[in-house]
Amino acid sequence: MKTKDMYKSLKKIQIKRVDVTVLKAQVSEQKMAARRSLLN
Repeated sequence: MKTKDMYKSLKKIQIKRVDVTVLKAQVSEQKMAARRSLLN
């Protein structure tokens, strides 16, 4: 494997990790909003 290829794959993995954390944050926000609407 060339250095450039390794760097590209690492970048892809990092992007995927960011997507996962963003998705988790969005889901938790939606859950909080749902709880608020239920309480009100």
